[in-house]
Amino acid sequence: MKYTDDEAITEIVRRGRVIRDRRNYGRLCALGGLSAGLAVALIVVLLTGVGFRLRNKGEPGGVAVVETTVASPGESNTETPGTEHNTQPEEYANGTESQEDLDGMVPGGAIPGGTPNVGNGDTPDGPSGLPPQMPQQAEKVWIDKPWELEAAAASVLKLETYDATGQRICSGSGFIAFDRRFLITARHVVVNMDHLTATMDWGETFEVREVIAVDADQDIAICRIPEGIEMAPLTVSDTIVTRGEKVAAIGSQFGAVNLITTGMLSGYWTSGDIDRLLFTAPVASGSSGGPVFNSRGEVIGVVSGTYDGGQNLNFAVPIQRVYTLIESEMEVNEE
Repeated sequence: MKYTDDEAITEIVRRGRVIRDRRNYGRLCALGGLSAGLAVALIVVLLTGVGFRLRNKGEPGGVAVVETTVASPGESNTETPGTEHNTQPEEYANGTESQEDLDGMVPGGAIPGGTPNVGNGDTPDGPSGLPPQMPQQAEKVWIDKPWELEAAAASVLKLETYDATGQRICSGSGFIAFDRRFLITARHVVVNMDHLTATMDWGETFEVREVIAVDADQDIAICRIPEGIEMAPLTVSDTIVTRGEKVAAIGSQFGAVNLITTGMLSGYWTSGDIDRLLFTAPVASGSSGGPVFNSRGEVIGVVSGTYDGGQNLNFAVPIQRVYTLIESEMEVNEE
């Protein structure tokens, strides 16, 4: 199409206006989009501020998390209180809290006595820094502490008995209790012996030749260790053990010095004047005469034997029988 000069000028002006209008439209769209983005950002900031206030609403020292659910048609909005999410402090991960702390717990793990003031790190019940509603771990008992069992083994001995010709008769176990020179063992370990060799937990050995008391019916014997041998006596129990309580046995099974096994007290067996503790801590040949401990580290019995026809059915003489033997022997010596 051909234009005159005037028409050409007119057409050029018209097209320039169209181009300019289009550019203005683009700018307007950009500005509109920016405005919408700023509005959305402002709404998010406002909602965040509201959420922050909601999260900090509640009792001092605690953080209450509020979860808002959107109601379906015909239902009203409800607010469901959340739970506190706490990270367990390192000092409570190793079970070092006291029994008093455990006694102060109430169902659900809450700490009674009010709301702790977390701001200054103090709590009403329990060590400083304990977050509110923190479930605590039970303190380990003696039997669950390997170092305690290791320490007890220092007072337990491997025994090997010999006749007058030096011929080896048998092996067993024994332990120091009641007195630093009293070696407690099973009677059937020392019967017909001339002397025995005792091996300490660290390998040192010494001879024992003196048997000062024997109760054949109860299968217990007391020897006297020589002067100069220093071994700490084990603590003995003066209470009745409950069935189901954890127990530990230390003995030289098949000649291996002071093996430690654990189990529980199964029950009691009595026949006339003979009574035995039944327990499940594994024992074998060489364990006879060794100590059986309760969960607090107190000696409750002397290993006497095992029942081959049963499933892990082992016997120990109650430690009270040893105490009775010592008392009767002292009375005889005094007379």
